[in-house]
Amino acid sequence: MSECVTEWKAKNRKSRMVDLAISAVALGIFSHTQQQAPAAREAVQSYRRLLGDVRERMTQAAIARCDEGSFDEFLITIVLMAWYETIMHQCVNVKNRNPMRSMHSWSHQDGALAILKVWSRQRRECPPSSIVKQTRRGLIRSAISRNCLLPDWIRDGSLFGENGLDLEFDAILVQVADLKFTLKALDPVESADPSLMEKLRQQARELDDRCSRWAEVLPSQWWYESHQLPASWIGSEFGTATAYVCSRHTYAAVWVQLFGVRLLLNNVCLYLLNGTCTSIDIRNAECHRYREKCQIQLQTLTHDLMSVIPFSLGRVKKISIKAIDEIMLVNGEFSPSLALPVVWPLSIVSRLNGIESGQQVWLRALLAHSGRVLGDGALECAGSDLWTHS
Repeated sequence: MSECVTEWKAKNRKSRMVDLAISAVALGIFSHTQQQAPAAREAVQSYRRLLGDVRERMTQAAIARCDEGSFDEFLITIVLMAWYETIMHQCVNVKNRNPMRSMHSWSHQDGALAILKVWSRQRRECPPSSIVKQTRRGLIRSAISRNCLLPDWIRDGSLFGENGLDLEFDAILVQVADLKFTLKALDPVESADPSLMEKLRQQARELDDRCSRWAEVLPSQWWYESHQLPASWIGSEFGTATAYVCSRHTYAAVWVQLFGVRLLLNNVCLYLLNGTCTSIDIRNAECHRYREKCQIQLQTLTHDLMSVIPFSLGRVKKISIKAIDEIMLVNGEFSPSLALPVVWPLSIVSRLNGIESGQQVWLRALLAHSGRVLGDGALECAGSDLWTHS
């Protein structure tokens, strides 16, 4: 959503609601990252004024008669409100064992979904803007995180400005959301219909295969090079002895998301296999071979993810010395702009119970640290024992 704010500002659009929303978010981030209580109080005041304006202006009647500019104004306002809620989220105030369920930002995302539905009915008069496209992308990711069912009208990404490789991967994400929703309804898996579990496992495998095929057709300049790191570097900064380096950070972010989604799908496969591989299963040997293969795939993908993250966050860069490429460590804190594309895949992967515990500790620590860099209170919960498995 940060690029949408940049676009909004670049076009010199004016809106008191958007200005208040940006102010509340900016002050909230500053108060969080700099430990400035006065800024936090100002953020709360800006947000209270914003709530008053939203109640007055964002009525059902006003939404129904929106034009293109009004849709952008309403969507960016409500998405920024959701962002504000995650910034101000505090783990110490969470009373249940799953901080994700207690976040106030979900209600704002539901509001954005309602506004986007109205836009979808009027799309012939209002072509998709960047704000519309980015809002929908965020809602798809939210549905995967929350195990929510996506409505039919939001499923076709081409209607919301997606095309090419983005559209292909978007279709995969929509089906991942469907899979997560169906899987959640099976809980507990032990009492589920075995034939349905096998069908879901096949769906997860097919989606993982589609991810692999999608990666194969990426432009060559998007691919990464593998470099060995000095043993002394391994630790909190680097979870593996390998670094994957791309020509641009944006390409690395694509791989972070791809590895994250594939890890989720393979974790689903392992979860379903664990529910069906019983000691009395006549296909027990075959079942256990599938499970072993799935565990190896999870280990490989986790290694891939942990290898590409350092470059994605700007922690390493490639330099050439006498025509020989070498990897150089970049000191200092990574920038929030590089952290933003990484946190959603990390928030998914860090909660998967099929990942080796030491790797999961590393991923959760990185996610919590990213939360501190971004001033995001919800992400900081990853460093607490409230960050439960999924």
